[in-house]
Amino acid sequence: MECQNCQLQQRAFFCDDCVKKYLRDYRQQTSHFSSERNAAVAKATSALTGSDKSGSTGMETARIRRANVSSLERRVLELMDGLTALRKDNERKRERLQMLRAKIAERRQTLTAAKTISVSPTASVSSVVISAHASLASLSSSIAHARTGLVQELVEVFGISHDDTHWIISNLILPVPGDMRRYPPDHLNAVMTSTIHFVNLLAFYLGVKLPFHVTWTKGKLGVGVPHIGAVKGIGGDTGGWARWHQKHPLHVSASSSASPPAPTSSSPFTSIALPESTSSSSSDTGSPSASTADSIVFDSQSGIDPAIMQNQLITSSFTTGIAMLLYNVAYLAYTQHGVNIPLNQVASGELLGNLWGICFGFSNGSGILGRYSHETASSLIPNPCTFPLNRLPPPTPPSFTLEFGQLLQAMKRKKLGVGHRRYH
Repeated sequence: MECQNCQLQQRAFFCDDCVKKYLRDYRQQTSHFSSERNAAVAKATSALTGSDKSGSTGMETARIRRANVSSLERRVLELMDGLTALRKDNERKRERLQMLRAKIAERRQTLTAAKTISVSPTASVSSVVISAHASLASLSSSIAHARTGLVQELVEVFGISHDDTHWIISNLILPVPGDMRRYPPDHLNAVMTSTIHFVNLLAFYLGVKLPFHVTWTKGKLGVGVPHIGAVKGIGGDTGGWARWHQKHPLHVSASSSASPPAPTSSSPFTSIALPESTSSSSSDTGSPSASTADSIVFDSQSGIDPAIMQNQLITSSFTTGIAMLLYNVAYLAYTQHGVNIPLNQVASGELLGNLWGICFGFSNGSGILGRYSHETASSLIPNPCTFPLNRLPPPTPPSFTLEFGQLLQAMKRKKLGVGHRRYH
């Protein structure tokens, strides 16, 4: 049969009954396949979740179990490692315990052997202490003899001597402060430099720390102008010297300013002009000896030449420097011989006389030169149970009775007068 529209032949045509039958069969097949699909999905879901009625486990449960097993295996490995470390620690402790037991056994044997010795341990220790003290006494005596020899050589090198009226060092007369106006500045500077070197070397050989320290303007020993003052941070209230840390000159020079009026007897230094020092006498405010400089006040209405007033102020600073040097010598005598030199004797200015007494002994001294020092031990203490040996206390102890302020006032009252005392 031929179609009038498409001109195709042998095209199948269905009747209504055939189409209905075909549709019914198609729906049945679709329903069958849908039920099979649902059954397969349900089976797969039960296989994954393990929720089937047979009681078998699913994949998720198996995975959780495998994860638990792996965690337990790691924990077991950690425990095994900890057990291995604990066993090693136990081995070390066993070895240490064996060592301690061996030491205890050895000490017990030593104690047993010591108990069998008939000599008393106290007597043995006492003999060792006495032997040590004897060695220290011999060493202290040797050091003292060496220091004495050095001091004697030092006196010979500097040529310290005494004639009927003067003390001499390095072939130069060292005048007392009241006689310094009779000597030229070059002479005074030379003899003061030699004296400063002698005092410093003597203190160095004896190992004594002095209250006042000498410095030089050029920063090197012996180069420049010498100044003296206490070192900041040392010393206590004893002696009243610790606050005098400002430097004072130990040097004089010819006056380079306008010629002042003729010198009067009230000031032995009016013919000498001193160089400007790094310190001024007014810097020691609050100290007892500051009155020496503060007593001279510049007053434009007083009618006194300011140049003279300035010269007196510088002279006062030089006087303070000499007083510091005298105080050092007095303290050095105390450390070596236990002698407190009287205030009037120190204020008289016989510096070389007191140094001679230190080197060759005072008539009322009780010490031996070189026995007492800040650097080494002192002489042997008679009691053999006392150990170690004592040293000199820091400067200055309460038993050193000289006050620096009183020394400066005494020099002012005497107007730096002369007083002589000879030591042999």
